[in-house]
Amino acid sequence: MARSWCLPEGIREAILMHHNEEAMASDRATGKLGKQVAMIRLAKHLVSLFHRGSEDEEWERMGVHVRHIFNLSEDDLGDLSDEMSDVLSHL
Repeated sequence: MARSWCLPEGIREAILMHHNEEAMASDRATGKLGKQVAMIRLAKHLVSLFHRGSEDEEWERMGVHVRHIFNLSEDDLGDLSDEMSDVLSHL
């Protein structure tokens, strides 16, 4: 699907790897691909919180890596979730 949308190769690779914990736990995680994978995981987590009121299934296992990559504390994550909920509730 990502190819049919003409997304760049790097984004397609990140989409393919967003279920791969090793992509965020390795030394390469702070590189561009690792950050893209982490951003996809963070977006999926925040959307899950907004729509279902609960974490997505993989967050417990992968969230620690995402928070590390973006240097987010639990409080930062809560603030981000609150801000996103405010924005989405007005759409």
